[in-house]
Amino acid sequence: MTENSEIDGLPAKLLRFILREPSLALTLSYLVLIIIGMVFSYHYYLNWGIDVFQYATISDFILAPFKDAIVLLFAIISILLSWLVFEFSKKMDQRFPKLTRIMWLGVKPGTSAYRNIYLSSLVYGFFFYLWLSSELFAGWKFGRMLKSKENYAVEVLFHSQPEKGWVRFIQIGQLENFSLLAYPENNFVMVVPLEGNVAAIRIVSKASENLNLKSSKQ
Repeated sequence: MTENSEIDGLPAKLLRFILREPSLALTLSYLVLIIIGMVFSYHYYLNWGIDVFQYATISDFILAPFKDAIVLLFAIISILLSWLVFEFSKKMDQRFPKLTRIMWLGVKPGTSAYRNIYLSSLVYGFFFYLWLSSELFAGWKFGRMLKSKENYAVEVLFHSQPEKGWVRFIQIGQLENFSLLAYPENNFVMVVPLEGNVAAIRIVSKASENLNLKSSKQ
């Protein structure tokens, strides 16, 4: 057994944990998905000048990975990359033990101090990656939506201004109690309560329909 056997055995321990406690493992996995979705949603809506935490409910974040395919894709990529980094780090420890000891400030592999530092660095490294990559990925989605804004078009009829008729916006997001709309040409963004000034919302494009818009098709 090598000095790093406890670290090397983490994948096997994880697999045994999943087989032994499938319900708990599923719950923890979904919790990770929710956290990833929350961070991604925060950065995405921040591009529009919206603090999503002011309007979102817990159910919005619970359903986020399934309401938006991009969020689910980002979560899967994040988990896979984290696993690859772990495997790469493990191989480096095995092939270059002296270099590894220098990197960990002389802490001897196999000790409890080494294990604590190693696992802590993985956790902090994951959250640092998550914050940075979600900002970049959300920026990509923001730019993509601006370039193809007609694919996300909706029309809104307001109680307070019925004389204006149907007003066209792009649908930038959908929460449980709010519809998030934008008019990019005027740098104008609206967070519209679904129970309030909105008489009806109708879908103009297929992409908006995929955002699970609570609408009145007319």
